[in-house]
Amino acid sequence: MISKINNFIKTCEHCQRRKTPKNPPLGFLNPIPPNYPFHTVGIDILGPFPKTKVGNAYIIVAIDLFTKWLEIEAVPDATAITVANFLLYKIISKHGAPLNLLSDRGVQFLSKVVAELCKLFLIKKINTTPYHPQCNGQTERQNSTILNMISAFVNESHDDWDEMLDFLQFSYNTATHDSTNYSPFFLNHGREAVYPDEVTLKKYLEGNAKDAPSYVKSVNEKILTANKCVKSNIKKRQARDKFYFDKGRKEPDFKIGDLVSVYRPTPKPGRSQKLLSHWQNNFVIKHISKNKLVYTVENRNNGKTLKVNVNNIKRYFDRNDFDTVNAAVADNLDESEIQQIEIQTDTQMPNEPMPNQYLRRSTRERRPPKHLKDFVT
Repeated sequence: MISKINNFIKTCEHCQRRKTPKNPPLGFLNPIPPNYPFHTVGIDILGPFPKTKVGNAYIIVAIDLFTKWLEIEAVPDATAITVANFLLYKIISKHGAPLNLLSDRGVQFLSKVVAELCKLFLIKKINTTPYHPQCNGQTERQNSTILNMISAFVNESHDDWDEMLDFLQFSYNTATHDSTNYSPFFLNHGREAVYPDEVTLKKYLEGNAKDAPSYVKSVNEKILTANKCVKSNIKKRQARDKFYFDKGRKEPDFKIGDLVSVYRPTPKPGRSQKLLSHWQNNFVIKHISKNKLVYTVENRNNGKTLKVNVNNIKRYFDRNDFDTVNAAVADNLDESEIQQIEIQTDTQMPNEPMPNQYLRRSTRERRPPKHLKDFVT
């Protein structure tokens, strides 16, 4: 009877849709390995912000995951055409077509326009899994940095934030990055940027080659050496981050065919977000990635499939399956055996005396406080 009650509670549909398990988080960090400049570019959109004098309300952010080069642009809207123009004129025409383009699942990035642009330039489009922006973590982290920089210079009415973006971009690209130990400007140009004081003092002339061939050779050697150092520095930083990230996490133990619930928070107008149930039940695992972080699941009700991160699934217990198992077990037992099982289940623990080690008096020495020593005999 106790097992039946536990199974009945465990298979409650409403509880499984509402409650999030308190178990340790699943899955270990799987960083993107460094390759070469503009191998992979992450892209995202910030906004909406208060409209500026020229009508801008959004910021498109793109970052090269190797050199950490930043490209930002203020735009009036966040449509697919705007994103495609940004990719064409700010990324491809300046730095060449990247091999991979990483973004979240915003409608702009999943549009046919962006898909056709990627197809034209042989760019592999990579999308994050739903409700897991950590997959594009470098771009998300960069968004925070950009917002901090803008907030330091924007006026009280917040309507001039687009006037300083070019200067903030230059400031970021000429600063030494913590992960690479180089500035993005140096890794892209083979030299550091020239500042106004250096023009006055003519410091930029120091160390320059005498002719074009020697200059090309010098720059080439610098970039090759820097790229090797950047790969090593990024790998060291990723290893350190992985060490701290993996602490307290468990390896997933899901298998193909397991039933799961999927985290899919859907806002509903007129209803409280805090009272909604954010889990959807009755999915079955169809495929598991090699790193056990991405799962392809199928809805058993309508047959639709989707890819989800391991942290957005939990085990689902179907009451019909438990009833089927109980019925099959009961069919193989006669009446006397079933009664015997119920008697054993319902029997309470016998009232045996507690062992002596739990009943004996504590031998800890109890000392009176110092200020009472004269009064205690």
